[in-house]
Amino acid sequence: MTTVSERPRFAVVIPFYQDTPGILRRALHSVAAQDVDAEIRVYVVDDASPVAAQEELEGLAMPANVSAVLLRQENGGPGAARNTGLSHAVSADFIAFLDSDDEWYPHHLSAAAAAMAVGADYYTSDLEDLDGERYHRRFFSDLLPLSSVEGLPWAGWLTSPLVQFTIHRPISHLSALVVRRSLLGDARFDPTLRTAGEDAVFTTTLALRGPGVIVSRRVDVRRGRGINIFSVGGWGSAECFQRQKDYLRSRYMIRGLLGRRQSGRIGGIVKEAERGFVASALASYRRGEVGLMGFIAIFLRFPRVLAVAPGVLYKALTR
Repeated sequence: MTTVSERPRFAVVIPFYQDTPGILRRALHSVAAQDVDAEIRVYVVDDASPVAAQEELEGLAMPANVSAVLLRQENGGPGAARNTGLSHAVSADFIAFLDSDDEWYPHHLSAAAAAMAVGADYYTSDLEDLDGERYHRRFFSDLLPLSSVEGLPWAGWLTSPLVQFTIHRPISHLSALVVRRSLLGDARFDPTLRTAGEDAVFTTTLALRGPGVIVSRRVDVRRGRGINIFSVGGWGSAECFQRQKDYLRSRYMIRGLLGRRQSGRIGGIVKEAERGFVASALASYRRGEVGLMGFIAIFLRFPRVLAVAPGVLYKALTR
């Protein structure tokens, strides 16, 4: 286990792209309210946001142990923005991620510090949406494979390989993730996956390094409702098609990372992604978002989807 100083140092990476004032400020207030005895440096990466991050930071009062660094870049998407923050977080013991429209409860970083103190490399927790629905309860029925952690009654060691929870349905959102910097190493987000899948490729990369994982049964994060690139544009829109394309590409990347490991499970996930991609391309074509030549070019660029295309097309045409 990597040792850290008695007062650990956290780096918090916040990618920022919003069109409504006040959202980032709420997220930063939640960082300032953390009850952990630690040095916290927040890296806010303004990804050419319509609302300037500087406006959100002006006049913001922070406790003595919390500082904020504003970084600016041309618009590159959330992965590129997180990478910019990570490139500056070189002296931290632990790296935490927070989306600009989410908020932490005050115990989040102290819980992560406690988990790291007993040997974890990777800490995450449950989270809830604005309606109070809890992620773990919804997707796992609160039955994650966890064993007890001495001294931490609210948490458990993950007893199944973490990769099982990155290739399909993750344990949680990035806003609930804290990792040891030594685990992070050279791992970065793929900036070409601008609308989907960059988090799964990133966490799969970390999972294959065999980290010790502690999962909190408590809720550490409250999800917000700012700009969400995963919900912009309805079915058949250009935005939806781009998400399907990035999602498919991310699953191809994950399959490459895994090699022969988990080959059966990832194979099924890839086929599902390919079917979704073809269905989205067809919907875009029907709505006029993609012309005939563009529709044909899709299959020329992604020839591997040709195997599932006939079934998807037949199902669509016979409804």
